[in-house]
Amino acid sequence: LDRLHDVMKSYKLGNTGYYILASAQNQLIYYPDASMQNKNLVESKMSKNVIQAIQSKKEQLIDFTDRGTTDHGYISTIGTTQWTVTTAMPDAEYFAPFNAALQTMLIVFLVALVILFTLIVLVSKEIVKPLGKLKKVANEVADGNLNVTLDVTSSDEIGQVATAFKRTVVRLKDYIAYINEITATLNRIASGDLTFTLKCQYTGEFAKLKESLTNIKVSLTKLLQNID
Repeated sequence: LDRLHDVMKSYKLGNTGYYILASAQNQLIYYPDASMQNKNLVESKMSKNVIQAIQSKKEQLIDFTDRGTTDHGYISTIGTTQWTVTTAMPDAEYFAPFNAALQTMLIVFLVALVILFTLIVLVSKEIVKPLGKLKKVANEVADGNLNVTLDVTSSDEIGQVATAFKRTVVRLKDYIAYINEITATLNRIASGDLTFTLKCQYTGEFAKLKESLTNIKVSLTKLLQNID
């Protein structure tokens, strides 16, 4: 039995795991606590569930406590001898791979989160910067200043908005030219001068004004000719 005890002691189970060898009469042939050698199971500091499981000689996975630590193991019978070998792996080592994988996943998650946050900040800057330019130009246009320059060259939706805004500014400049020419023309009509020519290329609703002014010119000219 001493020789068998030494053989069992030489076996290693991970770094902190160990074996428990019990005879058919539930005598501890090998147990990490040497003082328990050749004593009965019930005298050990193992929890009742593992003692009862070893006594039942039934192969099974089992979680139990031994000498103040939580262990995970497996009870196996040795042939038809009714002897049993029980493996015991302390909780810390048993879950070490899981904890390592969990820690790795946590690190990967944190790194991904940092990268995602960085990308969000960069994308936000790319969005906010041209929006700031649009806001500045919009305020100047609202104040009546149409001599503005909008330097936004992106090809995304913001770039499309900037292009549309540029077209709007150009159109507003055209409208101002329309208004100035119409005003000058009405002043000439008021002073009796019907020899005006509208030079601007009127578009949209202003085309109707051009047509109306042209009709007024023709009508008044014909009227004055008849009067003359």
